[in-house]
Amino acid sequence: MVTPDALTITDSRTRNGSLDDVVEFLNETYFAGEVTRPKEAVSLDGVDANLTRLISTDENIRTKAFLTVLAPKHYVVAGDPVKFFLISFVIPEDNGEEIIAAVIDSWRWL
Repeated sequence: MVTPDALTITDSRTRNGSLDDVVEFLNETYFAGEVTRPKEAVSLDGVDANLTRLISTDENIRTKAFLTVLAPKHYVVAGDPVKFFLISFVIPEDNGEEIIAAVIDSWRWL
Protein backbone atom coordinates (compact mmCIF):
# COMPACT_ATOMS: atom_id res chain seq x y z
CA MET A 1 0.00 0.00 0.00
CA VAL A 2 1.31 3.47 -0.88
CA THR A 3 0.30 6.29 1.45
CA PRO A 4 1.00 9.93 0.55
CA ASP A 5 1.40 12.48 3.35
CA ALA A 6 0.75 16.19 2.91
CA LEU A 7 3.82 18.37 3.44
CA THR A 8 2.09 20.25 6.24
CA ILE A 9 1.73 17.01 8.21
CA THR A 10 5.30 15.89 7.56
CA ASP A 11 6.78 19.30 8.34
CA SER A 12 4.82 19.72 11.56
CA ARG A 13 5.93 16.35 12.94
CA THR A 14 9.61 16.35 12.10
CA ARG A 15 12.49 18.72 12.78
CA ASN A 16 13.51 19.67 9.27
CA GLY A 17 11.55 17.32 7.03
CA SER A 18 14.62 15.34 5.95
CA LEU A 19 14.33 11.64 5.17
CA ASP A 20 16.24 10.76 8.35
CA ASP A 21 13.92 12.91 10.47
CA VAL A 22 10.81 11.36 8.91
CA VAL A 23 12.20 7.84 9.48
CA GLU A 24 13.04 8.67 13.11
CA PHE A 25 9.55 10.06 13.68
CA LEU A 26 7.93 6.95 12.19
CA ASN A 27 10.16 4.60 14.19
CA GLU A 28 9.23 6.39 17.42
CA THR A 29 5.51 6.92 16.88
CA TYR A 30 3.97 5.03 13.98
CA PHE A 31 5.25 1.51 13.48
CA ALA A 32 3.47 -1.29 15.35
CA GLY A 33 5.69 -4.24 16.15
CA GLU A 34 9.35 -4.58 16.99
CA VAL A 35 11.62 -2.63 14.66
CA THR A 36 14.48 -4.98 13.78
CA ARG A 37 16.29 -2.84 11.21
CA PRO A 38 15.28 0.81 11.35
CA LYS A 39 17.51 2.10 8.57
CA GLU A 40 18.35 0.30 5.37
CA ALA A 41 19.28 2.65 2.53
CA VAL A 42 17.65 1.94 -0.82
CA SER A 43 16.91 3.94 -3.96
CA LEU A 44 13.56 4.37 -5.70
CA ASP A 45 14.17 5.45 -9.28
CA GLY A 46 17.32 7.33 -8.26
CA VAL A 47 15.84 8.91 -5.11
CA ASP A 48 17.16 8.02 -1.66
CA ALA A 49 14.69 6.03 0.41
CA ASN A 50 14.73 3.99 3.60
CA LEU A 51 13.53 0.47 4.26
CA THR A 52 12.49 -0.27 7.84
CA ARG A 53 11.91 -3.89 8.81
CA LEU A 54 9.70 -5.06 11.65
CA ILE A 55 8.59 -8.21 13.39
CA SER A 56 4.83 -8.40 13.09
CA THR A 57 2.59 -8.82 16.09
CA ASP A 58 0.53 -11.17 13.88
CA GLU A 59 2.11 -14.65 13.75
CA ASN A 60 0.70 -15.19 10.24
CA ILE A 61 2.70 -12.32 8.74
CA ARG A 62 6.04 -13.42 7.29
CA THR A 63 7.33 -10.03 6.12
CA LYS A 64 6.52 -6.59 7.51
CA ALA A 65 8.43 -3.58 6.20
CA PHE A 66 7.98 0.05 5.25
CA LEU A 67 9.68 2.09 2.55
CA THR A 68 9.92 5.78 3.35
CA VAL A 69 10.74 8.23 0.57
CA LEU A 70 10.67 11.96 -0.12
CA ALA A 71 9.71 12.36 -3.77
CA PRO A 72 11.93 14.38 -6.12
CA LYS A 73 9.07 16.84 -6.71
CA HIS A 74 5.72 17.78 -5.21
CA TYR A 75 2.61 15.88 -6.22
CA VAL A 76 -0.92 17.10 -5.54
CA VAL A 77 -3.18 14.62 -3.76
CA ALA A 78 -6.65 15.72 -2.66
CA GLY A 79 -5.62 19.34 -3.20
CA ASP A 80 -2.56 19.18 -0.92
CA PRO A 81 1.10 19.20 -1.98
CA VAL A 82 2.65 15.82 -1.21
CA LYS A 83 6.30 14.85 -1.18
CA PHE A 84 6.46 12.15 1.51
CA PHE A 85 5.33 8.61 0.68
CA LEU A 86 5.17 5.56 2.91
CA ILE A 87 5.00 2.20 1.15
CA SER A 88 3.77 -0.62 3.40
CA PHE A 89 4.49 -4.33 3.02
CA VAL A 90 2.50 -6.75 5.17
CA ILE A 91 2.95 -10.13 3.52
CA PRO A 92 1.71 -13.50 4.82
CA GLU A 93 3.50 -15.58 2.15
CA ASP A 94 7.19 -16.51 2.08
CA ASN A 95 7.96 -14.31 -0.95
CA GLY A 96 8.12 -10.97 0.89
CA GLU A 97 11.72 -10.22 -0.05
CA GLU A 98 10.96 -10.79 -3.74
CA ILE A 99 7.94 -8.47 -3.56
CA ILE A 100 9.97 -5.71 -1.89
CA ALA A 101 12.76 -6.10 -4.47
CA ALA A 102 10.24 -5.96 -7.32
CA VAL A 103 8.73 -2.72 -6.01
CA ILE A 104 12.16 -1.12 -5.53
CA ASP A 105 13.33 -2.20 -9.01
CA SER A 106 10.16 -1.20 -10.85
CA TRP A 107 9.32 2.11 -9.10
CA ARG A 108 9.21 5.08 -11.48
CA TRP A 109 8.39 8.68 -10.65
CA LEU A 110 6.01 10.28 -13.11
